[in-house]
Amino acid sequence: MPRSVRVSNRTLGKNQVERQILKDVNPFAIDLQAEHGFNNRGEQLSTSTILLESLLKLGRSIVDSPNFDSYTKLADSFFKEDEVPIKEKLRPFLGRAFRRPVTEVTLNRYTNYYELEKQKTSSHTRALKNVVAAILASPKFLYVVEAKSETSKKIPLSEYELAQRLALFLWSSIPDKELIAVAQEGQLSKPDILEREIRRMLLDRRSRALSENFARQWLRLDQLVTAVPDFDRFGEYYARIGCEQWKFGLQTMVEPLLLFESIQVEDRSIMLLVDSNYSYRSDELQSWYENPQRPFGTRGNRNRFNTMSQTFSRRPLITRKEGGVLSTAAVLTMTSTPLRTSPIKRGAWVATVIFNDPPPPPPDLVPEIEEDDAAIAASGLTIRDRLKQHASDQSCASCHAKIDPMGFALENYDPVGRWREDYAGGLPVDASGKLFGEIEFKNIVEFKDAILARPEKFIRGFSEHLLSYALGRELKVTDKLAVDRITGKAMEDHGRFSTVILEVAMSHPFRNKKIKKAK
Repeated sequence: MPRSVRVSNRTLGKNQVERQILKDVNPFAIDLQAEHGFNNRGEQLSTSTILLESLLKLGRSIVDSPNFDSYTKLADSFFKEDEVPIKEKLRPFLGRAFRRPVTEVTLNRYTNYYELEKQKTSSHTRALKNVVAAILASPKFLYVVEAKSETSKKIPLSEYELAQRLALFLWSSIPDKELIAVAQEGQLSKPDILEREIRRMLLDRRSRALSENFARQWLRLDQLVTAVPDFDRFGEYYARIGCEQWKFGLQTMVEPLLLFESIQVEDRSIMLLVDSNYSYRSDELQSWYENPQRPFGTRGNRNRFNTMSQTFSRRPLITRKEGGVLSTAAVLTMTSTPLRTSPIKRGAWVATVIFNDPPPPPPDLVPEIEEDDAAIAASGLTIRDRLKQHASDQSCASCHAKIDPMGFALENYDPVGRWREDYAGGLPVDASGKLFGEIEFKNIVEFKDAILARPEKFIRGFSEHLLSYALGRELKVTDKLAVDRITGKAMEDHGRFSTVILEVAMSHPFRNKKIKKAK
């Protein structure tokens, strides 16, 4: 991983993009992230007439983009009218788009559509572009479609289905020519060939999708976009750029993602996600941690940082109060309320993300806690004291006993992720507790040590998240044996990133499917 990384405004910006590939393209409908899951959960994805219509408009806006021809370089080949029969032109294109050999029925459907469009438009190129737009809008292109089985038992994926699942897992994309070629030869399902392809794909730059898609969703970083620290109390969190107020969270979000990516690229232990001795930070972000009272010196609110791009450099950490994802400003800000920290939200985040053991939903009519810690301090209490009163309610006690210690471990960090020893009212912060009701800790460093002392807990939770993401579904009891094996193999290799990936992609649930019997 490079010592410095230039991060463009896809991450830092609001409405801008890193690089506009095609002009005048309609926005793509975004699938929402499932609760405690990912946005590729098959059971939560659906199609509708309105959605299909919007996807067709999207497909047409792509092929009609003024720089479509120059970008794709297909004007003089695929879209050129020549002696090649249209059916033979469409056959490889459809096979690549749908990630499997195309049936004659499907091929004839698109061939007939081409003939109708050519008759209507009197243009070969226009007709073929309309066909491509329809292919891009097809559920067979947009969704994972697996053939129905003659049995309700689990059966191995076909070679093409395995290639598709592997590409979606590691690249969030379609299989490349090499992967399709191996599938065509019927070799991909062989363990040694499968491992070879997984390692090849991990070395490909497209594997950055694991950071951009899996890590972002696993850490719930999209919640940072909607986090709104109080403007009057945390004014330095905002910067006026032009006519807009920009939130500093647009920079803090990058830090945990670059840590994840460095672990992936360097094939290091995933335990570094709990505690690391380095991080990637911009100058502004480094100042945020080092000088919490005046993080930006004399710079005012206006035009404080470059919104087009920022350089994030690898920096050694001199204190274990920092390091890993737990103590990043991104996580700490999005698990706070506008005017105070929230040990409940932070504890629930740790339980859900770090250990994959989410608490149940709160009961109805839960007693409210003051939204401003100044109001709590005015009564001579700390948030811990106030939560003790709250947890005395029988309906709340059991959950609070589980999640509160995890949340209080992070209490030394204020609502925007900066270190503090005391509350604003002068009362000292108490970050002590017991992890799993067993391992005592007094502060964040000892809390990290408690997790590191039981690495199987984190490795299992991480493996469950990763397997769920890879399968595009919620895990079931029948997946436990696979999770046990993944966790065991990862433990043997000290949590090495590639080992976890390999074990997930070579697991029985990943290589097999259970589909309702065809009617």
